[in-house]
Amino acid sequence: MHDYQLMLLPALLRARLPRAAIGFFLHIPFPAFEVFRMLPWRRELLEGVLGADLVGFHTHEYCLHFLDCVQRLVGGQQRLGYLTVGGRLVRVEAFPMGIDYERFAGAQELPEVRREIDRLRQQLRGLRVVLSVSRLDYSKGIPQRLAAFDLLLERHPEQGSDGGPPGQSL
Repeated sequence: MHDYQLMLLPALLRARLPRAAIGFFLHIPFPAFEVFRMLPWRRELLEGVLGADLVGFHTHEYCLHFLDCVQRLVGGQQRLGYLTVGGRLVRVEAFPMGIDYERFAGAQELPEVRREIDRLRQQLRGLRVVLSVSRLDYSKGIPQRLAAFDLLLERHPEQGSDGGPPGQSL
């Protein structure tokens, strides 16, 4: 399971499927106790997530925030990233997302990458290309980005590949 809107689901599944292997990953920062304690449903959220066998966060800091909140609000034993909850072990781990910067930082200098750049430049000569890398997720604003790009071409047709009206040569 992924993200905050499903924080209650692991415990609900655990109640129905006690032997199921359940994982949960939170894609947003987990707040420090001083912030999390202000939520009126804080205990229910923690108990919900603790229905999972594996709980993942982007950083070690978020893991520590979660573990601190669990210890202060729910209790349970914690040792080396494992919680004992209701006779079960719950693993809490950081799974950083991102790219290997060192691998990609100088990639444009590699001969095979240079060849591909040259091939694309040849193939796309005379065109302007907009490249965007995004997760296909409703929260990423992809339709709004496309609408903004369309508006740019509408207001500034000279930005199109041939200077004509938008859409004719794209």
